[in-house]
Amino acid sequence: GRVVLPPDLRACLYRFESFYGSRYQGRRLLWAHSLERCVVAARFPKGRKDLEVSLFQALILKCFNKSDKITYSDIAGLTGIEDGELRRTLQSLANGPLDTRV
Repeated sequence: GRVVLPPDLRACLYRFESFYGSRYQGRRLLWAHSLERCVVAARFPKGRKDLEVSLFQALILKCFNKSDKITYSDIAGLTGIEDGELRRTLQSLANGPLDTRV
């Protein structure tokens, strides 16, 4: 399957592709979403934190912007992340080292 980028992230990707294309004619970008990193601004009761996460982790966290509870199948449908990778990514968010859990 294909990873589903939310409209705000897709717009950033298109802007960069346009910028890159205007600078380097004849070159083609190939996105490796499984290798991409993001900085996500998160609000917690004790204040704001910037989290450096993988793109897949960021896509999953964005699913919780509209609801505190969401099913596995909803996350899979919203993100397009394949089953094995989705399970690994969810596990990394829930069971990472103590100082990195979200």
